[in-house]
Amino acid sequence: VLDAGAESEFVNRQAKCLGETRQEVRDEIKAWASKTCGECILWLSGRAGTGKSTIARTIAADSTKSLGASFFFSRDKDELTNASRLFTTLAHQLTMFSPRLGDAIRQAIRDKPDVIKPGYARSGQWELLICKPTRCLEDNSKPILVIIDSLDVCDREDCEAALRSIIHGFSKTENLQSLPLRILLTSRPEVYIRDILENNDVSPHVKHFDLDDQVWRSHVNRDISKFIESELINFRRGIDLNWPGKAAIEDLTRRADQLFIYAAVACSYIKGSNRRCETTTSAERLSQVLNLKDGSFDDLDKMYTQIILQAVAGEEDDSLSKQFTLLLGLLHDCLKEDICDIHHTGIVMSEIESNTLGHCLPIHIQYACQYWVDHLAKLDISQQEICFRDNGKVHKFLSKQLLHWLKALGLIRKISEGKNPDLYAFIHDAKRFLLYNRSTIEAAPLQTYCSALLFSPQQSIVRNTFRSHIPHRMRLLSGPDLTWSSELQRLETDEREPFITFAPDGTYLATHALAGRIQLWRTASGACFRILESDSRLVTSLTFSPDGKVLVSGSLDPSILTFWD
Repeated sequence: VLDAGAESEFVNRQAKCLGETRQEVRDEIKAWASKTCGECILWLSGRAGTGKSTIARTIAADSTKSLGASFFFSRDKDELTNASRLFTTLAHQLTMFSPRLGDAIRQAIRDKPDVIKPGYARSGQWELLICKPTRCLEDNSKPILVIIDSLDVCDREDCEAALRSIIHGFSKTENLQSLPLRILLTSRPEVYIRDILENNDVSPHVKHFDLDDQVWRSHVNRDISKFIESELINFRRGIDLNWPGKAAIEDLTRRADQLFIYAAVACSYIKGSNRRCETTTSAERLSQVLNLKDGSFDDLDKMYTQIILQAVAGEEDDSLSKQFTLLLGLLHDCLKEDICDIHHTGIVMSEIESNTLGHCLPIHIQYACQYWVDHLAKLDISQQEICFRDNGKVHKFLSKQLLHWLKALGLIRKISEGKNPDLYAFIHDAKRFLLYNRSTIEAAPLQTYCSALLFSPQQSIVRNTFRSHIPHRMRLLSGPDLTWSSELQRLETDEREPFITFAPDGTYLATHALAGRIQLWRTASGACFRILESDSRLVTSLTFSPDGKVLVSGSLDPSILTFWD
């Protein structure tokens, strides 16, 4: 894969660490990579936006003499989203790194030509193309650095297969000093990756640097401040030499909350696109960002909308397409199964602290969760057709992230907002899944993976697509129904025996009981959007006006009618 390596134009044009930022972790990685003994794998983990890939690209650029091979996964290119050619690509790069290693790898291919074919076992490729040839090097050979960045971009099965192959190769080597490989691996701290790398038999061979640990976090604010200062001070064209000022840099650093991605996006917005059509100056945009209320979702929605528009400014149709792609990319990078590390599936929303949600679902991810569909709707018909094709952007996103997305909407209490037969069938089934399980997901989001999946019909596309997420400890004594029943969804009212009336156009309905409480519901989503408390404690009837704009309630007293707007 030509674009996978550190020397490729695709990787080279992406950001690297500024100056001496992240110096401590970079020094530690370089020291580990130069040792001829000790752990063979260094796992650099951290939540989205903490700079893992930026550090990996910087290490690659600084290690040209020891870097034997690298593979930078990315969702921006289809060939970089799976590990089918990971080991063959690494082997190809190693042949160019060392003539002797190249001879051994080419001999391995002559001995077993099928080893380079996509269907060959991953463990066999790793052993025959990389481990065995590397063992042929002299005992005093210097360590060869191999970088595998963002492995979690692959789906879970692909990622696990690659990791287990690497681990198996090391476990077959009696004297690890005879295998001078140092594998720098970066990913988010996914539970399934942690389970493999922190297994008792494996952990002695793995060094773990968690960028969310306090050891590294203590340096982050300093480095983010340096980054912001460099970005804005070096940019100040035609602005006061004292701009942006120490106080502004400190405020931006605080708002970043130790996320480099926030600092990078905010600086990009403040600097602007240098286009004539801009209506505000950089100083004005800085003021806009600093005037946002901390934790204000509405204000930050506006900021991220502006930033997205600014980041992809251009011709309107092309710009809208890039905005949509950017939002889906954010969700691909950040959503995962237990994104808030709740662990217990019975936890309900009232037991989750608001600052926990803000930490695990940053405001730009909340925006993307809520509005990516709106951005999709703004595309022209031809662009929508491309997105909706089988295995197109929307199909791929829903196939991998549907449950994670629904769970995230449940966490932020926005579950109600949110001629290609395979995709259309998937969306139809997803709609049935959502309507049937909406109240469960809103009450306890992690039940998305338990009861919601477990009790879905046997032929449900969603159930079968995400079957691996059903906890192994859970099983049904008798199987669920074969297909969805005629029941679309359930509305859980506060009344035992509610009366129901539909609006003339069928888009919403009203429920009431004798106690006087009236609830209005959207039929498409099942969301209760308004509650009316009648002065009359005994409501006996409801009806809508012909245009659906007025609701009239009656009571036991025939002389009293209440009109609701």
